[in-house]
Amino acid sequence: MKKKRYFPFEYRMASGQTEIVHEESSLLQNLFDNYLKGASLIKLAETAQQIGIKFRENTERLE
Repeated sequence: MKKKRYFPFEYRMASGQTEIVHEESSLLQNLFDNYLKGASLIKLAETAQQIGIKFRENTERLE
């Protein structure tokens, strides 16, 4: 069976190289900053949903 490779949110493989996805990087920075400022997990999830970046391809919502 062929092994599938999965990259953490914020990274992808392009032309044989691992690269940062800047839109996802900005979202993560925003979430971490707000978390450190005391935002609830519900508020962080709402923020992520509003921005609309998909966690996985072929999904309609963040998972």
